[in-house]
Amino acid sequence: MPDICPVCRYESDDFVYPVYQIVCHRCPNCGLITKDSADWPDRQLEKWIYDQHENSINDPCYVTYFRDFIDKAILPFMPATTAALDYGSGPEPVLAILLARDYGFPVEIYDLFFAPDTAPLDAMYDLITCTEVIEHLRDPLATFRQLSSQLQPGGILSVMTQLIPGDLSAFNRWHYPRDHSHIIFYTPASLREIASTCGLRLLMCDQTRYTVFEKPDVG
Repeated sequence: MPDICPVCRYESDDFVYPVYQIVCHRCPNCGLITKDSADWPDRQLEKWIYDQHENSINDPCYVTYFRDFIDKAILPFMPATTAALDYGSGPEPVLAILLARDYGFPVEIYDLFFAPDTAPLDAMYDLITCTEVIEHLRDPLATFRQLSSQLQPGGILSVMTQLIPGDLSAFNRWHYPRDHSHIIFYTPASLREIASTCGLRLLMCDQTRYTVFEKPDVG
């Protein structure tokens, strides 16, 4: 059976990613690319890959990386009050630490592997951050619907993921798919589709890696 785009439900076109000689699927409508599910890592391998990352609040480069995200994808869009969730906070929740320590935001964290308590997924927030997470999602619409349901009206969802840098030739040269835990790759068009499907408004997409969504205030 043909593969169906998990975002817009169009029938996808197959191609072979030459670095690993694996099948990928590209949506002709929104441009989303997914690796074939046969090549997704199991959860044990996925966690092992994350465990190899050395990301720490004591690493000045990593802190600068997050400060740029805060400056460009959070602060310009902040609602007046800020209860925050860092979704997919990782082994050391550096972004959550910075938001709480330097900006005074009350921040909850959730991570499938490193902070698996699901209580924060039952609360409402003015800000949800999701950095270097959505490229790992097996069911992106389910996750975005979950996060949308947790946003207060007028709240924002700030996302970081590297966007597909051009055509298939550029994709095949790109470093991002070489990480085995990266299984899904987005375009601005696919993010617009997600917004319209999940009850969000796309406020900003820098075409490279930062995207900001808003939960419309229907009142």
